[in-house]
Amino acid sequence: MTIKITSPTLAIALLLALPAVCGAEETLDSDLESEIVRGEEAVEAADLAPPQKLEEIVVTALKGGQGTSVADTAMAISAFTGADLEGIGAVDIDGFIKQIPGVSLTSRDPANTRIQIRGVSGDVGDALIGYYLDDFPIVSLNAVSTPQVVPFDLERVEVLRGPQGTLYGAGSLGGTVRMLTNQPDLSMLTGKIDLSYQDIDQGGTIDTVQGMVNVPLIEDVWGLRVMGHWRDQDGWVDLVNFA
Repeated sequence: MTIKITSPTLAIALLLALPAVCGAEETLDSDLESEIVRGEEAVEAADLAPPQKLEEIVVTALKGGQGTSVADTAMAISAFTGADLEGIGAVDIDGFIKQIPGVSLTSRDPANTRIQIRGVSGDVGDALIGYYLDDFPIVSLNAVSTPQVVPFDLERVEVLRGPQGTLYGAGSLGGTVRMLTNQPDLSMLTGKIDLSYQDIDQGGTIDTVQGMVNVPLIEDVWGLRVMGHWRDQDGWVDLVNFA
């Protein structure tokens, strides 16, 4: 097929358009080569970067001497380190327990909160969820409720889905919550403090001061670790015409 151009104006327009088309093709080729080079550099950088490892949490839920990692522990268990608790800003046990699969909270008021593990909990009678601070059980004599433990300066928290009666007794039919404190550092004087202030819109304020001091009394022999917590929170219900 032959195309004849009889108009001088059209011929000039085509001649002017040809360099622009060639220039556009060169620009696209250059951009494509640049993208390929950047992609190759990114792949090389990824290959040279050191592999990232997941943090391993060692737990003692099986009451073994050296403990085992969460992945190697033969039970349904979730664990949080002290850094995890501080990272999410947990001020009580409710602050992190809701993030565990199969675990929920029921609350009638701020002072009466119960944990359900796999749907198991109780209101009266023997406790169905066991709570331990280190190796000491926390028992409520009046009612079944969650102990108000401040998760500050804890080494880790372990939540074991039940039943755990073999290791932790009849009070752990539904599961067990273990809160383990940090042991004293026998070689270094350390400390930390945390200050918090919250102002609730159309409400009150919440002031929190907590700190820790670690003192080695006799190096590599005796040590003292003390933690203090103070919290001032306005009420959550206004009692009108209270007599």
